[in-house]
Amino acid sequence: KLFWSTAGPGGPWLTNTLSLISNDLYRAEIPPQPQNTQIYYYLQAAAANSIVGKNPAAAPAEVHSFVVVNAFTLFVTGQPTQVPGVLPDYGFNAFPSGVTVHATAPYYSPPTNGARDLCLGWIGCCGIPPAGTTNSLDFVIRGDSFLSWQWVRAYSLTQSSSPTGLVSAETWWP
Repeated sequence: KLFWSTAGPGGPWLTNTLSLISNDLYRAEIPPQPQNTQIYYYLQAAAANSIVGKNPAAAPAEVHSFVVVNAFTLFVTGQPTQVPGVLPDYGFNAFPSGVTVHATAPYYSPPTNGARDLCLGWIGCCGIPPAGTTNSLDFVIRGDSFLSWQWVRAYSLTQSSSPTGLVSAETWWP
């Protein structure tokens, strides 16, 4: 069972039944609560032999808690293309208000047929700094936001000589 309360760590406690999802995974839901509501909770389970376990073990004297906050959306894209490997992934991503988001992109994509994409940086909007020239950034999300990784195509130039060995180099050119 899930025991929960908005009145404080001493209850009174409301209960919800845990539903088996698979193997040893169970689920219970707390009805939606207003923003900034502190919710206190603990779990209790009884085995077939009547042994009772609680989490935390000292519940209800000790309980878990969290505060209900708004969730905001971060939309991530790439221009002119979407190179794999960015975190958070491309598309819509939800985060709780006030959390620090660590966004990263690979410095460059793996070469394919003598070409690869280089990360030039990013453009941000709506709570994210407006631009940067790195392949990572950290920011606190406080509203719906936008992040666009900026990519440029680079091509391999292989130099060699005859006789062999005088010049041997590979460089990348955007």
